[in-house]
Amino acid sequence: MKQLFQLFCFTVCTGAFLHSCDTGFLEIEKDCYFQKDIQFLQALINNSQYKKKSPSSDLNPIKLGWQIWENGRLVEFCSSPSTNTECRMEYVLSGLIPSEIGNLTQLRKLSLESNKYIGVIPQEIGALKNITDLTLSSNQLGGNIPSEIGELESLEHLALNSNTLAGYLPPEIENLKNLKWVYL
Repeated sequence: MKQLFQLFCFTVCTGAFLHSCDTGFLEIEKDCYFQKDIQFLQALINNSQYKKKSPSSDLNPIKLGWQIWENGRLVEFCSSPSTNTECRMEYVLSGLIPSEIGNLTQLRKLSLESNKYIGVIPQEIGALKNITDLTLSSNQLGGNIPSEIGELESLEHLALNSNTLAGYLPPEIENLKNLKWVYL
């Protein structure tokens, strides 16, 4: 019994309890993070490796930009080189917005303002059911605004200005009953 107590004390006192994360979560720096959220952040880093002011390719994804996590899920993310934002970073993100964006199902706020994103806004953006604020302004995004934007029922603020978007607002935008303003 004494040996069992000593083992227990050793384990507690040295912090030797094994920390394990639920299925689908990764342990990073002793915390658990949803694997698909981390994959999105890693894709942002990987897609940005062709420009001068890119984040380091070995940057830990949880160190990218400004992040708020709740229960291991990414709920707010901002990364911008603009001096006008609260989340100013010294690097520029570029390339395509990764399709993994659709995995951020708990995300409430996303700002990728003033980076060097190209291509179209991915259709997977329609999976962000909890998003209230979406800022993709001042990039080099083109093409049409995807109709899936109309699936963002919680959306209150949408900023897509200073891109080269084409066409009209999709009629599905009428589904956004909580929308307070759109900046095109």
